[in-house]
Amino acid sequence: EEGQVYAVGAITIKTIGANGRELPTEVWYPAKPGQQGTPAKYAAGLIPSPFGALRNVEAVAGKFPLIAFSHGNSGVRDQSVFLMEAFARRGYVVVSPDHVGNTAIDFDQKLFGVMFLWRPQDLVAAIARVLTKEKGDPAWLHGLIDGKNIGVSGHSFGGFTTLAIAGIPVDIPSNVTIDCGATEPDPMCAEMKILGPKPWQFAQGEIKVAIPLAHAFYAAGSLLHSHAPKLKVPTVMLVGTDDTLTPPAVEAEPLYQAMTAERAMITIHGGSHFSFANMCEFKAFAPANLKAEIDKLCGPNVKPPLNEVHAKIAEYAVAAADLYLKGDESKRAMFAPKAKGSGYISVKSEGITK
Repeated sequence: EEGQVYAVGAITIKTIGANGRELPTEVWYPAKPGQQGTPAKYAAGLIPSPFGALRNVEAVAGKFPLIAFSHGNSGVRDQSVFLMEAFARRGYVVVSPDHVGNTAIDFDQKLFGVMFLWRPQDLVAAIARVLTKEKGDPAWLHGLIDGKNIGVSGHSFGGFTTLAIAGIPVDIPSNVTIDCGATEPDPMCAEMKILGPKPWQFAQGEIKVAIPLAHAFYAAGSLLHSHAPKLKVPTVMLVGTDDTLTPPAVEAEPLYQAMTAERAMITIHGGSHFSFANMCEFKAFAPANLKAEIDKLCGPNVKPPLNEVHAKIAEYAVAAADLYLKGDESKRAMFAPKAKGSGYISVKSEGITK
């Protein structure tokens, strides 16, 4: 039903990710209305639910497409709840694992390289996890997901993860050397042995749309330009002009040009790298070197205001999912090329608007 809005439920489960890591995993879903439950809070209670989500309440009966989400480098599974809940309200189940060893809580620099290989596997495992009944799962969780219609999204390093499981093979840049003969070899060495010759392919066949947000590491060659045409999945990128960590000119633009799939780039003029997370509530955890960028995003007179930016990000991301996962052709018009004009959003696209 076009435009139907649901109550939101949230539940935490566990996924076994790459290298046998146990990943706390958040699931959001359309909930039956009128239930009593504990109000959801996120990030150790710092972030209240934007849409009044309740924990562990029963889901609506039905089959809903799945969105798998990957957090940023040093992020957490519930870093972008404005978007996770927006998806659930509009009839999607969302699964988001902590990439353990690469979160705000347990970041380990020694694991940074191997995360290029573990993160895509973590996200694949999280998808499999919510499609598999496990002991202790509530009965309503299974049969809830249409496993043939999956979208994938992620922020920053999660944008890389998104593109990797959507179909861009993962390579090691030619300027990176990994010493596997060292006394303490890089954890990548053991993983490369398991995965076999590069480039590594993590693509999942049921993914119908990719929605990377301020994606990272494309320019570093971990996603090489030469591999971009192999991505066949329609891709809707969202970027901010004031992003100093993954500048669109360095990351999104070259990827957009190299791709051959249906694609759009939604540019938020004045948007920053952290426009794609609930960053203002996370300020206390932010590293000192990012404080200035976050303060700029969260001040009282910020233009455009962050809540408005969040609503726009959700509007475009949900429209992309509606088009490619629910077959809502009316949403194509949202991706027609559009100059900034008096607003702060511009759109370019290839092949989406017929």
